[in-house]
Formats: sequence, structure tokens, C-alpha cells
Amino acid sequence: MTSPAEKFDDANNPDVTEAVFARAAAELHRMAELSDALQEAIGGLLDQAAVVSSDAANGLQSADRLRQSASALAEFFEHLTDDLREKGIIDIDRAASGLGLRDLAARLRAGDAEIWPENADDGECDFF
Repeated sequence: MTSPAEKFDDANNPDVTEAVFARAAAELHRMAELSDALQEAIGGLLDQAAVVSSDAANGLQSADRLRQSASALAEFFEHLTDDLREKGIIDIDRAASGLGLRDLAARLRAGDAEIWPENADDGECDFF
């Protein structure tokens, strides 16, 4: 029996890359589910509070942003997996083009360009 490290010793093998992308997508979906639970817990605490501070509201927005980012990254890796499986190539631009978070899509396309722009916290929050 081979160890997982032995199975993934050739990073240039498309089957290995496809498996890694698929696993990353699955884990990111799990993170999105966990952040949903976190968001619900924070929201429940805020519902019980007499006064909600802007810091608390920002915390809820951050939890929502975490969920959106994890879901978008999972989608990105799913697109990469599909490209590799169907076409034998990785098209980062196509994989990023359908993401709902434009700033994340831009960072994924950027390579070594600006990693965290000043407006990186801008985004749509779906609970307001």
C-alpha cells in the first residue's frame, strides 16, 4: 500500500493536480458551512443584545465575507478541476470570471500583482 505522500509525488501530473483541486474545493465548501454556523451564532447573540455596536455589526459582516470567500474559492477550484478534466489545461481567467466577489477574482488573476488592495473589504453582504 502506498502512502498519500507517495501518491502525490508528481505535482505536474494532471490527475494529481485534479485531485488536489477537488479536495481543496471540498474543504472550502466545509469552511463555508462552518462559517454559516458562526454567522448564525453571532447573529443570535446580536439579536439578544439591547444595543448593537458597530464593532459587533462589523464582526457579522466579516463572518459573512468569510462564507462568501470560502464559497467563491471552492467554486474557483471546481472550475479549475473541470478545466483540467475536460480540456487538460488550467484557465485561471475563466475560473475566476464567474466569481461573485470581484475583488477576489481580481486577486486570483493577478499573480504577483497587488495582493490585498485597499478596498478588499468592499463586498456585498447578504444579510442587510
